[in-house]
Amino acid sequence: LSLVKDGSTVTVDGVTVGSEVLAGNGVIHQIPSVLMPNVVEVAKGSSDFSNLVEAVVTAELEDTLTGAGPFTVFAPTNAAFDAYLAKVGKTMDELKADKDALAALLKYHVVPSEVMLADATTSTPASVEGSTLDLVKTGDDLTVNGVAVPAATANMQAGNGVVHVIGEVLEIPAASTPTKNVVELAVDNSLANLVTALGKAPALKTLLEGESQYTLFGPTDAAFTAAAAALGEDDLAGVLERDDLVEILEYHVAAKEITASLLAPGDVMSYQGTYIPVKEDGEKKMVDGVEVTTADVMATNGVLHVINQVMLPPSLADMLADDPDFGIFVEALEAAQLTATFGWANKGGAMHTVFAPMNGAFDNLIAGDSSIADKEALLALDGLADILKYHVVSGKVMAAGLTDGEVDTLHSTAKLTVTDAGSAPKINGNAVATADMPAGNGVIHKIGAVLMPPASSSPTMNLIELAADKSLANLATALETAELKTTLEGAEKYTVFGPTDAAFAAAVTALGEADLTAVLARADLAEILKYHVVEGETKAEALVAGDVMSFQGTNIPVTVDGAKKMVDGAEVTEADVMATNGVLHVINQVMLPPSVADMLGADNDFSILVEALTEAELTATFGWANAGGAMHTVFAPTNAAFEALIAGDDTIADKDALLALDGLAD
Repeated sequence: LSLVKDGSTVTVDGVTVGSEVLAGNGVIHQIPSVLMPNVVEVAKGSSDFSNLVEAVVTAELEDTLTGAGPFTVFAPTNAAFDAYLAKVGKTMDELKADKDALAALLKYHVVPSEVMLADATTSTPASVEGSTLDLVKTGDDLTVNGVAVPAATANMQAGNGVVHVIGEVLEIPAASTPTKNVVELAVDNSLANLVTALGKAPALKTLLEGESQYTLFGPTDAAFTAAAAALGEDDLAGVLERDDLVEILEYHVAAKEITASLLAPGDVMSYQGTYIPVKEDGEKKMVDGVEVTTADVMATNGVLHVINQVMLPPSLADMLADDPDFGIFVEALEAAQLTATFGWANKGGAMHTVFAPMNGAFDNLIAGDSSIADKEALLALDGLADILKYHVVSGKVMAAGLTDGEVDTLHSTAKLTVTDAGSAPKINGNAVATADMPAGNGVIHKIGAVLMPPASSSPTMNLIELAADKSLANLATALETAELKTTLEGAEKYTVFGPTDAAFAAAVTALGEADLTAVLARADLAEILKYHVVEGETKAEALVAGDVMSFQGTNIPVTVDGAKKMVDGAEVTEADVMATNGVLHVINQVMLPPSVADMLGADNDFSILVEALTEAELTATFGWANAGGAMHTVFAPTNAAFEALIAGDDTIADKDALLALDGLAD
């Protein structure tokens, strides 16, 4: 397989890898089609496209058209090229001599989305060149710019799109006056996910439908889908419901018209308030490291540039790390394992307001507290995480939005006090030195003091020490074997569901092992143990019917049976054993996260794949009862992918024929 990673976008043989589903013994990457040759390879497979292939190679478009796509290529035959050359009075060599003009001509034959003949409608989609094509659908017949698209030679399916054969070379029309705003152009260019996202940001959508001039960098649908992993979401639906979605979208907008010729190396101020870095890579325009794949789609109120990745503005973590005034604060966040809280990979996209002490504030704290010898002692403080959380408020609160009074923080109990909010705001009596430093997921206000939460009593043992104290010897051994001991000895808060020694002994059979020693040597031991850990402190009273996200990445189902608390069928036999870094609940069974087999079986999109695995006697490979606990990564075709394979292969009559294929297991 050919695996390519470009930023957060991953393709396998040109097919964009979609949502990532973690299982206890591996991972599944959903792909939207059965892997097939790309559009260039399809063209190379026919001698009737030799002129087209030669032109694509000469124009250096081969890399573009072998990318993830999807593309629709209206492919002129050799006869069509011969007729075009006679019409313009050129030889093929003369046509190839002007590479820029040739590239533009070829791009005009490509639409940056997949349009099957049956799905085509009368419309004016923008080509990769930027000019629009005129599609007319009459009954089952389709024309492009008046040229027939014969059904007999249409729908040549490729891994990254589709090829339709046409009998004429399409000529680029003269420039015309735009008639649509940038939002309408997003619709025309099949940027459906962008349009849906803008619907979640009505104020921004209204701006982009108005008369003022804007530049919109529009991510493709595939880019939005790929962004789920970078943002810590399960799927596209999660991306579209994030609290910080508006901030992300505003980062794709500039409050003036900037055509490609004006996108020079430097910075462009986004509507979100942070800068978009612009670079050039040869002829490519790159915005925040993302390629502009289709430039200068002109609108009545600006310009749309199609890009192949969702851009993310600087996060709070980025902003703090880039400011030398926050060097010690950044080290403290890392020591307390809080840095990720302020990055992008956080499900739900919670935003935060950070009252960030400068280095001098930490120096003053160390100098004035005899119990803190130096910076190293500061970073090793018990309760460091709680001190830092006391500086953070949920939501993005600019200075103008502060009001006098108490405000909740990420600390479990302590609140900050705001005074003089209408003029020069103070936090616990300390003036804000620099206000309103915007980030994509919040805002930073510089302060000159370290804020200390009120003193409170706390437990004396961490989670690992508690496990030993509760005679959970097998759990303690397993955590050390799986290299999780250090994590659960640290300052970050966790909830641990700790199986008894008897529960570990009983798990031997379920896992297909000979004895407990073999269980502790399994390749998937860390995944099993992580399924017993939840980030944050969750006491028994908060364990209500529903799901909690495990540290392993899959949900733990919680049920309540009278006074009993049940986690994935295991009973909590002793609850709320408090630690310095969280809480331990003792349980009477080792829990197993959903296996690859479970995840595939639970998803209706994979029912044909599941039948195929059963037919090939491979299902057990992906379950739990496998000695050694081997893990697997599955590129799992959806039902639609198998249906497309059957429809496109005359040798496979139907699903039954597919399941009876020789070599199905391979």
